[in-house]
Amino acid sequence: MTQDPNFYFVIGSFALAAIMIVSFVSLRGWREWIALKHAELDRRQLDNTAPSQHRGSKSPISKKG
Repeated sequence: MTQDPNFYFVIGSFALAAIMIVSFVSLRGWREWIALKHAELDRRQLDNTAPSQHRGSKSPISKKG
């Protein structure tokens, strides 16, 4: 190995940059996954609170007559 201080500075800088890039990409992926799960929970909550019409139930319109 070389004893040149610039060599270690350059290698350290590239290593730090690589760690930062991996960290930012991982954090963004984590945030997107959390947003996806949050949207799924919101959709599920809306589905549970919305009035549902089952296939076998009769609507008030069909009760005429």
